[in-house]
Amino acid sequence: MAFFPVILAFIARIQLKDSDEFHALQEQRQNQEKENIKTKVPLLALFQTPAMTWQTVALTLMMMVHTGGYYGLMNWLPKIMQKQLGLTISSSNFWMIATIVGMSLGMYFFGNILDKFGLHFSYTFFFIMAVVSLYMILLARNAWSLILIMMVVGFFSNGMYVGYGVIVSRLYPAEYWVTANSVVSSVGKVLGGFFPPIIGLLMDKYSLTAVMIFFLLIYLFALVIMLLIPALKKTNVEF
Repeated sequence: MAFFPVILAFIARIQLKDSDEFHALQEQRQNQEKENIKTKVPLLALFQTPAMTWQTVALTLMMMVHTGGYYGLMNWLPKIMQKQLGLTISSSNFWMIATIVGMSLGMYFFGNILDKFGLHFSYTFFFIMAVVSLYMILLARNAWSLILIMMVVGFFSNGMYVGYGVIVSRLYPAEYWVTANSVVSSVGKVLGGFFPPIIGLLMDKYSLTAVMIFFLLIYLFALVIMLLIPALKKTNVEF
């Protein structure tokens, strides 16, 4: 089973075609290398103007929320809900699986929505629905209702994770894509790694309601950050 994702990734890769921008950049770099011209993009290039600095920081914060939200949901909510609803460990595993299934479906459908409506609308819609679905966790009364709610939560809260590569390809020059993706992904995930301890502290001192309010606030924070990226509004077109 461990090789199954690798096989899927290999099949996906051989089916994908590189963009015309990529081929043009590749040819340009080959010519530069023949002339001994350096082609590496320095890290500071992502912060060369105020606008680019802001979008790099903003995307990193959005990634922080997505990864931190995922870590928090998958690491702590099983224990929270076992105590809140009196669930067994086996039933908790079922809703965790439902969350992952919802995430997978969300990623697939987010791509289709992105193609049709563009980045700005797609992210706004998914962020708002993520907040709504997270609130619904407070309404769960048994294992089955929690399974359905967590599938919806996974669909909206993590479905938009697949859009970051598209955002980077729209907001940065082609030669910056690898560097920008690396910075946004790596730094965002490191910062998101601090969320589980924060949630653990909230669990010790407060209630499930406090934990869910924290989740709601961080997704609203990410929504506001996204709306404040000026260049993102200009990409609201069909791809």
